[in-house]
Amino acid sequence: MYKYRITPYRDKAKGNKETFIFLSVTVEKKRHRVSTGLKIKPADWNTKARRTKDSQINAEITKYTNNIIEYLEDQYLRKTNPAKIDRLRIQEHMKGGKEAAKEDFINMWLKFLEYIKKDCIRLNEATVKGYIRWTKKLIGFEEHTGIRLSFNMSPEILNVDFKNYLVKTYDLNNSTINTFIKHIKVFLKWVETNGYANTRELIGGLKKLKVKEAGENITPLREHEIKVIEELDLSAMPKLDRTRDFFLMQCYSGQRFSDINNLNNASFYKEHIELYSVKTKVKSHIPYFPSFKKILDKYYNKELKQYDFPKLGYETYLNAIRTLAEMAGLNREVKYALFQGTNRIVIKKKLYEAIGTHSGRQTFITLSLGKNIPADVIMKVTGHKTHSSFKIYIDFANDDINRIVSEAWS
Repeated sequence: MYKYRITPYRDKAKGNKETFIFLSVTVEKKRHRVSTGLKIKPADWNTKARRTKDSQINAEITKYTNNIIEYLEDQYLRKTNPAKIDRLRIQEHMKGGKEAAKEDFINMWLKFLEYIKKDCIRLNEATVKGYIRWTKKLIGFEEHTGIRLSFNMSPEILNVDFKNYLVKTYDLNNSTINTFIKHIKVFLKWVETNGYANTRELIGGLKKLKVKEAGENITPLREHEIKVIEELDLSAMPKLDRTRDFFLMQCYSGQRFSDINNLNNASFYKEHIELYSVKTKVKSHIPYFPSFKKILDKYYNKELKQYDFPKLGYETYLNAIRTLAEMAGLNREVKYALFQGTNRIVIKKKLYEAIGTHSGRQTFITLSLGKNIPADVIMKVTGHKTHSSFKIYIDFANDDINRIVSEAWS
């Protein structure tokens, strides 16, 4: 029979904050640290007895211990090499064997979604919806391929098998797949931080994974197109009028959607606005100039002596600016490249179909470069941290120069 020892212990804690209970499982002198997912306050833990004051938690610890013993004895009868009994297999069987373990990844994902919907203040509504949309694809992958997702799977299952499934079933491009990889990393870190499972190996493998992208696709407006949007008669459509103001504020300040949506009275100074980016926490310094100031003044309450800006949902805003662009007749053809696997695909769309929540920011940057404003100055306004992230706009501006000259001499 294998020589084994199973010892419950609590994790370190600061003060009397709740901490996780672990099981130290030693098999043939090799120790495995397994999280039970159970939490207690340090004051409720009896170090000598290695039990808590809570009888229900003690019962769970006993159940998990017995499940592990049953697993180890089964492996002994099967004459399994002790070296092949690792922490992940122990963790799988701790809560009831293979059938319970089979649902762990998906169930934990659903638990994570509940957390970000209710308790995570860092994520905006659109980002949360983005996470939720992956649920159907994760479940569908298991059903269609027969491959079980788990915390001890190879990163290649996500990078190869799941990626191929997304391309073939949903016709997704590499940029969208990379977004999923980022979401999965956040999820796995949450699982690890909360002591539900050890995900370090999987996270480590995913750090090396990124499928090829074509780079950011730029869809800025030209100066005369902004003028057309400005001159639209929206007097009978107050909601769309507010959306137009919101979009023009992006075009005149170079800020992200989330930062304009977060604009408040504390941001305003005598000659400029200071914003700290929701995404990067980098400060932007935005000067007033007539076109920008004209829109800001519409939302200034003289009686209260403060600004009162509308708040817009991401999808509502996206649909509304595309409606605006269509009303303005912005139907010139734009092209952008995508990768699906190793295949580079060029997509053609009308501008009003391709315009997005980032287009206002892109418009400010490309027009500013065209007006010979130094890149470093623009970066101070937009809050770009590095020249490498800004370079794509410079490359695009150079392409625009080629177009203007070619059109002028054709």
